[in-house]
Amino acid sequence: MPTDEGIYEVLVYVPNQYATTWRAPYVILHRNGTSSAMVDQNGLSNQWVSIGTYRMAAGDYVYTHDATGEGSNQRWLGVDNVKFVRRSTTYAPLINQGNGWSSTFYVRSNGGDARATFNVFDSSGVRQCYGTAMITAHSSVPFACPLLNGVYSLVVDGSQDLSVVVYTDGAARGSLDNGFLPQGVGDATFEQAGTVLYAPAFYKNYFSINSSVSIVNVGSVPTTVNVEFIGRTGYTNTVHTTPNIPAGGRVTVNGSPIPQTPWVGSLRLTSTGVGSSPAQPIVAMVNDDTTANPVYSRSYNATKFGSPLVYVPAAYRNQWGFNTGLVVQNLGTSTTDATLTFCPRLVTDLSNECHPFTINNLEPGKAQGVLLSNLSFLSDGWTGSVKLQTTTSGVPIAVAVTNSYDNVGGYNFSATGRGGRTVFLPYAAKNANGISTGYTVRNTSGMTITVQALYYNQNGTRRTNAD
Repeated sequence: MPTDEGIYEVLVYVPNQYATTWRAPYVILHRNGTSSAMVDQNGLSNQWVSIGTYRMAAGDYVYTHDATGEGSNQRWLGVDNVKFVRRSTTYAPLINQGNGWSSTFYVRSNGGDARATFNVFDSSGVRQCYGTAMITAHSSVPFACPLLNGVYSLVVDGSQDLSVVVYTDGAARGSLDNGFLPQGVGDATFEQAGTVLYAPAFYKNYFSINSSVSIVNVGSVPTTVNVEFIGRTGYTNTVHTTPNIPAGGRVTVNGSPIPQTPWVGSLRLTSTGVGSSPAQPIVAMVNDDTTANPVYSRSYNATKFGSPLVYVPAAYRNQWGFNTGLVVQNLGTSTTDATLTFCPRLVTDLSNECHPFTINNLEPGKAQGVLLSNLSFLSDGWTGSVKLQTTTSGVPIAVAVTNSYDNVGGYNFSATGRGGRTVFLPYAAKNANGISTGYTVRNTSGMTITVQALYYNQNGTRRTNAD
């Protein structure tokens, strides 16, 4: 396996001899676990065959074995080469144009020089804008489409591993959202498509907040989606079924199907297919809007699997105008407790400086919220990170984070289920058009590490300390 972590299509070579099995088994060890694939070799000769696309890094590998399930000495298993080709497909559910909003998407090449192709679709799945560009290694290119007023979705394909973020700008408002990757690729807590997705936090006229969820069908045929509104304690449950969503199409669902006002809870989104067609993969993003003063819009990605252990790198209690709220949803089938461990940024003594807090009896599908401003063991001015872990073995959770700011609304994001040795930021700025970027790094390894940050100009040239 190459040393650079990234998204790779894995291809196996079927030789022209001794390849007659109908069920050649392959096992792929990758960053998200282990997957299996099967190839019918009978009739193939000197051909490369794809067995899927995965996020992989040094130490990951592919192997085969002869347990095909066929009769002994009846078939031959042909084994030759394996190759790893960097690939990328990224989905963005929400491109906003008009009504005071304008979206620009930034595409970064994380591998070598890449050809990137982007397509922007309307709600019916009809392409309204497209383009191609060559992106040199480590460069980041902004794109904007001349679209009519409306809401759209985006698909970016690349010949190398690409990262995509969408910056949506409004009057004194803005949001920055990362894209989704196909099923089986990426972190399933915040960046992976699936036939079932979860959203921990959804509101209907709750403290002037109203949520909507944008759902995009990234499959090849139409599908419908059951939207389950799962109320917190004291709030009702409701199910709403969307109209047919064409391939590439999108639909937005707000809180209007919920008979109760105000309402607060979580979502489960289940793609069901249409007629005899199977369920199609979807991606979804939740957007929170308010008409209160100040007016703001914040968004976060829906979750596919979640994880029994997740991390929040940046949390605040009355620090720099920020206060953090966490909403934890149980994605499992058993009731569980969840332990939240709050550690200050520059922690040196985990046993004395980190504070545990327990959410009790978190029921399947349900969500509970925690406001850091209500935690007495955290002092005003505290800033740090949070580790969240379920106490019942294997029960996954998803976490939506709101870092609210007194004057401009703040921002939302999804907690991460795992870290990585390499992390890419497609967009960063220093005093550019009034924008400066900050980022927070959380060590999840259990040992002291050194992190090196490399900065690149938009054209891919690396900046040095002298620049």
